[in-house]
Order: sequence, then C-alpha cells, then structure tokens
Amino acid sequence: MKPGLPCLSFLLLVGFACVSAAAPKSGAGLYAGLAGHTSKGRFTRGPTAGEGFKIDSAGISVGVDYQFVFRERYSVNLFFLSSAQRAYDNAFEADLAGHGIIGVQGRYWWEGFYIGLQAGRYTEVLTGEDDKTDTGAGYGAGIGAGWKADNGFFVSGQYDGATLEYDNAKGDLRGLRLHLGYRW
Repeated sequence: MKPGLPCLSFLLLVGFACVSAAAPKSGAGLYAGLAGHTSKGRFTRGPTAGEGFKIDSAGISVGVDYQFVFRERYSVNLFFLSSAQRAYDNAFEADLAGHGIIGVQGRYWWEGFYIGLQAGRYTEVLTGEDDKTDTGAGYGAGIGAGWKADNGFFVSGQYDGATLEYDNAKGDLRGLRLHLGYRW
C-alpha cells in the first residue's frame, strides 16, 4: 500500500469527526481524491499472444455526479470519474494510465452513511514514452460507501472491477478510489 493512502484516510476521519451527519439531498456533487488500479490479463494477438500481463497504477482521481433522492433512504447517482495515474510493472511499457467510468450507483442511506452498488462503462488508456497508446474498454460493477455532513461535504470510497478489451489483449481491471467532495 502506498504511504499516502493511510495518511489521507486519517486526515479525512479527523476532519469529519466533529461534524454532524445529514440526510441525503438531491443535487450536483464534485469530488477529488486518490485512486489505485490493477489490470491483469493475457495478450490475444501478435508475437506475445498467450503471454500474461499485469499493470499497477496509482494517482489522483476527480469526479462529478448528480444525486436523485427518493423515500429519504434511497438515492440514485449518475456519475463520471476520471483519474491520472503513474503506471509501473507492466508489459505494455506504459508510463501513464488514465481511467474513466461513466455509470450509475444506487444507494441506501442510514443516519448520514450510505452503501451502494454501481454499474458502468470503464476505460483505460495507457501511454508510453514514445506517446504510443493502448486503450481498453468494457463494462463493470462495484460497491461504494460514504458519509455526508450537514454542511454539504462528504467522504466516499469505492471498489470496482471490469473486464476490458484492448486491441491485442483482454484483461480484468480492479480499482479503489477514496474521495472528499461537496454536494450543492
């Protein structure tokens, strides 16, 4: 685990410890935080066909969403997330990894906390030193949890996965994101 992740988690917990929880509200949200991803799979074409690969990456994540609340305990969020990450230990020889998700998350709320299930379209763009890019895309799902304060600020986290198809490979993407955000 990267040292920045525990530090951020601690700061988020301390920062929100004295703020009261709030019921969910409909509206737009904006958030930023940290993300880490791992892709594992096999090359399907070319001279490396049949060989396995693994790509690890870590970096920053930003997102926007719109939340629709109904029956006080339930909400639906339409969201877009994007991240820019440093890639390492990979057969694609990529230095940078960009990840995007456009999806929907259903949430159940209890005293300011929520747990949710999500589904969406995932992409991964890998870029190397020579500006060569490899792009994978596919559908996936995940789970999220978070907490909202009275003042509109919230913390959230999600774990998800998707099966991605590249031009010459197929792989499974797994990711973890932690965010601090504000809802209007």
